[in-house]
Amino acid sequence: MGVGKALVEAMRAQALAAGATVVAATYAPFNTASAALMQGMGMDPVLTMAEWRA
Repeated sequence: MGVGKALVEAMRAQALAAGATVVAATYAPFNTASAALMQGMGMDPVLTMAEWRA
């Protein structure tokens, strides 16, 4: 197991142990490595967000 996968799994386990029923993550759409990691951990994209920055 890689470092990223181990960190996500530890966060997930702690959140669920604390009573969380939903665990979410935010990553930039161009970050394909993060997208692959999250999807590999069983997380599915449910929200796309756009914003203006000045």
